[in-house]
Amino acid sequence: MNPPEKILTIIILVFIISLFLLPGCTDQSQNNTNKTDTSDSDMTGTIAATVNGEEITTDEVTLFVQQQQGQISESYALERLIEQKILTQQARLEGYTPTDQEAEDYLKDLLTQRNQTLDEYKQYLEQQELSYEERLQSYKDQLALQNYLDDAIKAEKYDLSDEEAEQDLEELLTEQNRTLDEYKEYLGQEGYSYEEQLQNYKVGLQRQALIEDLREDAVVEYSR
Repeated sequence: MNPPEKILTIIILVFIISLFLLPGCTDQSQNNTNKTDTSDSDMTGTIAATVNGEEITTDEVTLFVQQQQGQISESYALERLIEQKILTQQARLEGYTPTDQEAEDYLKDLLTQRNQTLDEYKQYLEQQELSYEERLQSYKDQLALQNYLDDAIKAEKYDLSDEEAEQDLEELLTEQNRTLDEYKEYLGQEGYSYEEQLQNYKVGLQRQALIEDLREDAVVEYSR
């Protein structure tokens, strides 16, 4: 049983600041990065859409689809990238700008999870002729977005109880002719904790409500 599309949307939204692949030091991860890690330079390709005047290219859409292992369509990927762009712009507008040191500490934490040091990462970038300064800027953007989201969903209008989140999830599953027990069984088979996924879903609902509010004021233009 595959999760319904809305559940997939919420799960992707929860991890929206981690969409950029973190390159590793093994041959395999280097090969993967050569194919997909293009966040250090401007993405080329035709314009897929603009958000408040900022462009999203077709290459960015293709990269996002690749990062999700081809399990989503290009139109679906574009909508998620539009949401990401709106959130990033709002974080910038509200002054969420971490220092280089804060971003580097954030990067070190991510690298530690990969059993990789900052020096090893810098050496890898040098071998690939990539700029550490540009890469660090992408992590500054991610950290700014994460901090903004954490603060924004604390507003009273986005408050949501576990019971309300579970009720929303159960109603969604019912629309898909599935039950909550079936979904729990699916998660168990895949090795996921229902409690953790419910919390992810709850946060996703809060963030989705925030995005819907922000999108009302955003100017989104699609290219033909």
